[in-house]
This record gives sequence, C-alpha cells and structure tokens, in this order.
Amino acid sequence: MGDIDLIYNTKHTLNVFVNKVNHSLKDVYIFGNKYISKNDIKLIVVFFIEYLIVSYFSPTLYTLNLNLLFCLYWILLGVLSTIGLGFGFQTGIFFVVPYILNEYNVTSIEPIEFSKFNVFINTLPIVILWGFGSALGEIPPFLLAKYNSEKDQILKEVENSYFSKIIDLIKYYKFRTILFISAWPNVAFDMCGLMCGYYNLTLSEFLVPTIIGKALIKSPAQSLFIIYAYSYYSHYFEKESGYLVTLWNYIFIIVLLYFVKITIEKMAKS
Repeated sequence: MGDIDLIYNTKHTLNVFVNKVNHSLKDVYIFGNKYISKNDIKLIVVFFIEYLIVSYFSPTLYTLNLNLLFCLYWILLGVLSTIGLGFGFQTGIFFVVPYILNEYNVTSIEPIEFSKFNVFINTLPIVILWGFGSALGEIPPFLLAKYNSEKDQILKEVENSYFSKIIDLIKYYKFRTILFISAWPNVAFDMCGLMCGYYNLTLSEFLVPTIIGKALIKSPAQSLFIIYAYSYYSHYFEKESGYLVTLWNYIFIIVLLYFVKITIEKMAKS
C-alpha cells in the first residue's frame, strides 16, 4: 500500500484521502439511530441556496446573514485552532492578534477617545467568538475517547500512571477542574478532553466549563495582555512594519500549507 505522506507518496495519500471522504459522506451519523444521506445533504443545500436568493432581496435578512457570516467566520477560525489531535492552525496568531493590533492603531489616531480599555472592549466580541470556536474544537478528542471500544482498558492503564491525578481531579471536581485547565494557557488541553471522555462525562459536563474557560476567561485575558504589551513596543513595530508584514505573510503561507498537509495525512491514516 505504501506510507501515507503527501510529499513522498502524493498519489497514494490523495487516493486514500478521497476514498475516506466519500465513505464518510455515504451516511453521516447524527443522533441515535437517525442518519442523514447524500440525498438529504443535497436537499439541504438546495433549500440553503433558495434562502440566500430570497434574503438577497430582503434588506433585513441580508443584514442578518452578513452578521451571522461574520460571527461564523471567527467561530470557524477558533475551531481550526484546536480541532486537531496534537496539531492545529494557529488562527489566534495569524488573525486575532493582527485584528487587535489593527484596532489599536486605528483607535490611537484619535487620542481624545483612545484608551487601552476601549480597544479591549471594541475587540472583545471577536475575541469571545474565537474563544467559543476554540472550545468547540476540543469536542473531537473528547468524543474519540468517550466512544472508544477499548475505553475501560485504557482507563485502567491511565489510573496506574501519572495521569491518575488528573482523573481524580476530574472525578471529584468536574466543573472546576475543566474550567481551570481550559482557562490556563497550555498546549495540552487535548489530554483533558481525552480524560473526560474516558471517564464518561457527558458532553455538557465537558463543554460548558470549557466554553467558559476558553471564551470568557483565557481569550479576553490574552487579549488584554497583547494590548498592553503592544502599547510599549508599538514604536518598534512601526519602524520595521514593512519587513515584518512580508515575513508574516511568508510564515502564514508556510503554516497554512503545513496545516493542509497534516490534515490530509491525518484523515487518510484514520
């Protein structure tokens, strides 16, 4: 068969990826024993197109759609930042941070109305939407662990390891443990999601504190830190802005291509 590698084994990897996508779309599992078929998906797409046509001639619906798309855009960016198991597209660095800094620069042009707190308030809705999306992106690891056929055996192994302390905290302090871990800046929250899934927590028990921690605590706190840190170094960035923008664009393209590569390979291997 050959190894899954988009660079060294491109044709085989893409074939496996396409077959996996086609198989996944054959019957999508939704709730209980209910399924949604390809025909149902086509019907939903037709209704959606009809709705867009109707809303185009309605100013109220048109404005509503623009606002919804704006919110979904930032939520989707948040999902992309955390949806991978051990990888993710760093949309916070490439989209949220530049948005905050741009708002800082625009607001600072009018010194009478300018304040760091105003910049924080103006960007807070975007920051919360992105944080909400990043919380939703943590669902796949949780579900993978929760519905793992070997969950009981894995849980026994975990209970005899260093991670038993995390299990104990989740067992006795479910909400507070998940809230603290999600609100604390770390790159290993996938492990918390896996532990919650193995311990058989419900989706609401896991997702509610995760949303509060990521969207309402961690993301706003990071935004406030960025604003105040940038206020002390903004002059340096203004002097080197041309070189930094060019470098930033190159880094963005490289990270984007790497993210696409990893995503295709992960789905093919699954």
